[in-house]
Amino acid sequence: MAYQNVPVSSGYQVVEQLANFAATVGWTVHRDEARPADTSYRIVTLSAGGIYLTVIGDATTMRVNGHRGIDTGLDWDQQPDQYIFYDGDGNRENDADERYTRPLLRFRVNPITSVHFFGAMTPEPYLYAAIELEPGFYRHFVIGHFQKFGSFNGGTFWDISGPGSDSFGSYHYYHRVPFLYNERATSDTPYGGFDCEDNAGNPSFYSFNDPSLNLYSNGGCWAAEVYAFFQANPIQFNGRSALLSPLVWANSNGYRPVGTPPEFRFVTMDYFEAGDEFTIGSETWKVFPWARRKQGAFDSVSATAPSDEATGMYGIAYRKA
Repeated sequence: MAYQNVPVSSGYQVVEQLANFAATVGWTVHRDEARPADTSYRIVTLSAGGIYLTVIGDATTMRVNGHRGIDTGLDWDQQPDQYIFYDGDGNRENDADERYTRPLLRFRVNPITSVHFFGAMTPEPYLYAAIELEPGFYRHFVIGHFQKFGSFNGGTFWDISGPGSDSFGSYHYYHRVPFLYNERATSDTPYGGFDCEDNAGNPSFYSFNDPSLNLYSNGGCWAAEVYAFFQANPIQFNGRSALLSPLVWANSNGYRPVGTPPEFRFVTMDYFEAGDEFTIGSETWKVFPWARRKQGAFDSVSATAPSDEATGMYGIAYRKA
């Protein structure tokens, strides 16, 4: 496995460095260039044995799309057999299905500081990025393959983090992080998805969100389970904190277990600051807050500035070595 901390100032540079890091880990880079339709964006297409993933980034945003076919002559959101929905009316974000299938990661500050990359090809291919917007303030980006339960079509995932609404960003309940579903949602909430199959074994996309929001069935790790984990940690009788692997389900005529993302855990930040490391046997893990290690106020509608974003002691641990 590999780890790099790279100085960057924009989403464009994050995507550019993502391609470099992916190649060193063993992913195939199919495309890496300034986006022809708008050269203020960098566009990169990657794969590692599953479907293709195309990422774009400009000064303050990143977006990602999963697609089973590839045409490097087409834009990021016009790929063959893709996750992103477009009804062909000339406006790509004027209805709910289009908005909710266009995962948007917003930085809210410009320039940004650096990106921490984590990646490997085993036990399944994955690339994770903890993007440091400013000291102590983060966004998260993940792509890879689930460690699957059983045998089925698909298994590639892509997801991002961020608040559902800037005005409610001062409380963890209004933040999404990778793999969660069934939490608070607005038209601004960032959602990714994954490639799997339907109940008949046909290829099917799933969204990490509420099933009422768009054309795909939902799936992911139940948010209530994650919130309960954080309520129970740190453990009072021994002063320690457990680690939680997201258990991802797919809603296909009932919730069916899919798998877990490799080398990704939820952890409380009570004993850690952003970027701290801990060891378990021969393993080294690096810890980051969901957004900012700071207690905030519930439903604080006046909290509109990036400095107001707060996600309490809610954290993510990535395996570094």
